[in-house]
Amino acid sequence: MTDQNVPIIKEESSAKLNAIIGSANIQSKFISIGRAIIAVAQLSFILFTSQEARFAEVGPQPFGPRCQSWSQAGLYCVVGKEHLTLADVVIAFGLILVIIGFYPRWTGILHLYITYTISTAVTLPDGGESVALIFIGLLAVVSLSDNRRNCYLTNLDVDRIPEPLQGVSQAAIIFGRVQLCYLYADAAIAKLGVAGWTNGTALYYIEKNALFGDWFQVLERSEIFEHGWLLAAATWMPIALVLLIAINVIGTANMRRFAFTLVVILHGGIIFNMGLVSFALIMIGCCLSIITPPNRYTYISVLSTSTDSADVDDFVAVKADIRPHRFVSLFRFHQAFTRPVVCCGGVSTQGRWGGDLALVKIGEPVAVRMRYKLTNKLLSHSPEVVVHDRRDMISARLGLLNGSPFKVEVIPGGSSDPG
Repeated sequence: MTDQNVPIIKEESSAKLNAIIGSANIQSKFISIGRAIIAVAQLSFILFTSQEARFAEVGPQPFGPRCQSWSQAGLYCVVGKEHLTLADVVIAFGLILVIIGFYPRWTGILHLYITYTISTAVTLPDGGESVALIFIGLLAVVSLSDNRRNCYLTNLDVDRIPEPLQGVSQAAIIFGRVQLCYLYADAAIAKLGVAGWTNGTALYYIEKNALFGDWFQVLERSEIFEHGWLLAAATWMPIALVLLIAINVIGTANMRRFAFTLVVILHGGIIFNMGLVSFALIMIGCCLSIITPPNRYTYISVLSTSTDSADVDDFVAVKADIRPHRFVSLFRFHQAFTRPVVCCGGVSTQGRWGGDLALVKIGEPVAVRMRYKLTNKLLSHSPEVVVHDRRDMISARLGLLNGSPFKVEVIPGGSSDPG
C-alpha cells in the first residue's frame, strides 16, 4: 500500500532556535570560498593600488600609514614607512596562503591580522576595509573549528570538533548574517534620506563626480543617463536590491541563496558603474561566507505520519537523490516552489531537490511524490520500489510536467551517480 492518500500532518522536526543554529553549517565550502574571494580582493588592492594612493597625505596626516592609537600594531606601522614595500610582500604572501586554503585554522588568524593591518593603516579607504575587518574576524572564529591541512581537499569532520567550539563557530556565522542585514538595511535607509536618491538623480551626480567620471568615459556610456526615466530606474534599483538583500540574508537557505544572487548583481553593477572592484569583491565574499546552505544528505524532515503507522524507530535514513526534469531544472522552478516527498509505511519525509535523506522501512514499498510549499496536497506519483539495505540510494527523476510521474530506481549501495 502506498501513501498517496495519507493526510499531511505537519510535525515540527526541531525547535526554531535549533533550526536557526543548525542553518549555520560550518561544513559549508562557501565559507572557504568566500574568505578566498575577500583575500583576492585585498591582494588586488595591494598589487594594483600604488602606495601613493593607499597612504596619501590627508589633512594633517603626512604620507605614510596611519599609526595612531590601536592601529600601531599593524605591520605597516611596525616596519615604518621606509619599508612599506617589504610589508606589501609579506602581506601578499600571507594572502596567497589564505587563498590556497593552507591550514585554515592558522591562516584564519593570519588573515585577521593582515586585514587589521590594511584597514587601520590605509588613509584613503574605499569602504570595504572596515566591513572586511568585521567579517574576517568572524571567519577567524569559525576557522578555529577547522583543523584540516587544506580546506579545499577534504571535508570538515564535525564529529571531531568539540561541541562548544562548534557552537561558537555557528554563533559567529549567525552574527555575520545579522551584521550583513544591518549593513544593507542601514545603507538603504541612509539613501532614502538623501534627496538625490529619492528623486532619482543620484547616479547623474556620481557620473559627474571627478572620482568616477573617468570610469564612465572609458565605458563610453555616460550619455544613457540623459534619459530621465532610465536615470530614475537606475538610481532606485540599488535601493530595492539593498532592501531585498537585507530581508533575505537572514531567511531560509533558499532566501540566503537569493540574497547572494542579488549581492552579485548589485556589486557587479557597482563595478560596472564606479570601478570599485575590491570593495565589490569584499562584499560578495562576505555574503558568500555566511549563507552556508545545508550539505546534501544531512537533513531529515518528517512531514507526516498516519495514525496507524509503525514506530519511526523501525525506519532507517537512506539517501534520496530526487531531481526535476533536466529542462525544467534550468529555470529553478521546483527548487523555488516545490519539495519532493518520499512516502513509506505511513511516514512521509520531505527533502530538497538534488539530495537529502528519507526515512524508509527495509522491505516496504516506497513511493516518491512532490508538493508545493504553501499547500498540503501531494502531487504526481511514482512506481513503488523497495529498499533492501540502508546503504541503498533512491534515485528519482520527475517528468517534464508537474503532474508527470517520477521515474524511480533503487541504486544498491548508493555507488552510482544518477546525474
